[in-house]
Amino acid sequence: MNHSLTSVLLSCWTLVAPVSPSINDSPPSGRLVFEDAFERDESQEIKDEVGNGWTTNGDKPWSKGQKQTDLRDGHLVVTPANGERSDVLVIRPCDFRSGTVQFRFLLPHDDDQIGLVIADSHLKDVHAGHVMNVLMKRGSVKVSDMLHGSFDPEIYGRRKNGTLTKADRQRIADASKTFEAPIEIAQWHMVTITTHKDELTVSIDGRRVGKFAASGFAHRKTILRVSFRRSGMLDDFQLYVNDSKRPTQ
Repeated sequence: MNHSLTSVLLSCWTLVAPVSPSINDSPPSGRLVFEDAFERDESQEIKDEVGNGWTTNGDKPWSKGQKQTDLRDGHLVVTPANGERSDVLVIRPCDFRSGTVQFRFLLPHDDDQIGLVIADSHLKDVHAGHVMNVLMKRGSVKVSDMLHGSFDPEIYGRRKNGTLTKADRQRIADASKTFEAPIEIAQWHMVTITTHKDELTVSIDGRRVGKFAASGFAHRKTILRVSFRRSGMLDDFQLYVNDSKRPTQ
């Protein structure tokens, strides 16, 4: 782990108090099925060891076998190996259709991004089972129906070989929407992401910033991937489920 960067991130955490929800904020509905405040220690400092059911993509070639996640003072610090631009993923299983994911995050640099990528492991013909993505960076949130946009099997194939058509590009554009959001660098924020049938809503610090409807949002969700582009911090992760029975395909 890059301990100098970790020290900078910890300084950000101690200097900026967690953001309080607005007075109009209401807590997520549904059953709380998972939560993690990252209040624990690792047994070693050589490889990723997030614990509590989380795994990472630290076995990928670009990580070069280096540790990219660190549990520090009750939160998770993420730093890509050797400053690589490839996303660091922190992953855990789930199983729901409608529900809410809520967590706190901090982005230390202007070009840092954090995302919630949700997948369905049963989608064998879709790359990595991608269903949807919520991507946050300074000043904005972008939501995407990946299943019927950029990761539709036919579109994904043409995107990989550089043969996207005008219709493909329009379909990708129609499957996503970007909203302005009060996300600042080196400040803690709370994001609340709720799916209900085909609707997805996103709130930052208790205030709704956007709502978007797309058929992919109603799909079954079996994998949560928190993605970090460059670096960031994560804390107080919660998953609430609103399904009345176990989801099926």
